[in-house]
Amino acid sequence: MGFSQTDSDPCVFLFKQNGSLRGFLLSHVDDFWVSGSDIFIDYVCGKLSTVFEIGKRSDLPCTYLGLSVEWQDQVYKVKMSKFCENLQQIQPDILQQISSDGLLTTEQESSIRSVLGKLLWPAVQTRPDLAFPVSYYSSIIKTANIETLNAVNKLVRRLHNSEPVNLLFKSLGSTEFWRLVCFTDASFNNFVDGSTQAGYLIFLYNSGTLDCNLISWKSFKLRRIARSTVAAETFAAVQALEACSELQNTLSQAFNIKASFTIYTDNKSLFDTVYSSNIISDKRLRVDIGFMREALMSSNRLKWIPTKYQLADALTKLRSPASNCLLDVLQRNSLRGVIGRET
Repeated sequence: MGFSQTDSDPCVFLFKQNGSLRGFLLSHVDDFWVSGSDIFIDYVCGKLSTVFEIGKRSDLPCTYLGLSVEWQDQVYKVKMSKFCENLQQIQPDILQQISSDGLLTTEQESSIRSVLGKLLWPAVQTRPDLAFPVSYYSSIIKTANIETLNAVNKLVRRLHNSEPVNLLFKSLGSTEFWRLVCFTDASFNNFVDGSTQAGYLIFLYNSGTLDCNLISWKSFKLRRIARSTVAAETFAAVQALEACSELQNTLSQAFNIKASFTIYTDNKSLFDTVYSSNIISDKRLRVDIGFMREALMSSNRLKWIPTKYQLADALTKLRSPASNCLLDVLQRNSLRGVIGRET
């Protein structure tokens, strides 16, 4: 059919003519998403129907993998309003159960696993501000108590009572001005087992207008034990840098551009270490700092940002002052007031 598979994701296929992107296809098990002109979509669906039995074809607005997608006011809106409205709290009769050891009963553990499993879906699809709470409570289920159940119910009420948060995707103008910006953070030793939570958010944005689209995020436990705050921030930044490099490659494949990226950290020690010639005493950390220095030698950069503007802080802490700032950026589709214009 003339598609080429992207290097970073085997389920994303690009269709190019004379070097320009004309359309793309996404696949997830037996669900396909095709984007392009009407003629292109008809052509692709026609070809697919000769190989697969197509049960249903929908145009916008439509639902794809539980996500409602619509085109309105020159913006693509991705939302999970109905899913969030139907999400139920842990029931009162289950909350009132008491175990002899103070931990959860079998039914309570089953209920909290069920609710957290459902909360994970919006956390990874449309609500990055929920990513850390879901990750955190999922990791302590074995030692959870009634307070944990109440905290999870509070998360559900937060979904019900807050204004709907949708992911919005708008035109960013000429690809000449496209850049990637990444916010990365780590919360050192914030689990009882000594492990550290890390997180990052990556936006594609216009360097002139600062209009942006959130295209990737992740909140996760570091697999390595960090011995210091700067080590935790470094390990998180390395994973964020790798994610940026992967997206940079995808943009190059799709649009024939080299979109540079800037990584923002609120850890001054990491920033100073990367841009100094000092020898790092920690040998393992020395390797990661060396990797970052090499990756940032070209047009890519690491910058320091105050914690109040560190959007990824919301992905590593339960009560982060950056959470409202993150939601504001998502609703405005703009990084104005968070970072400055860049050339």
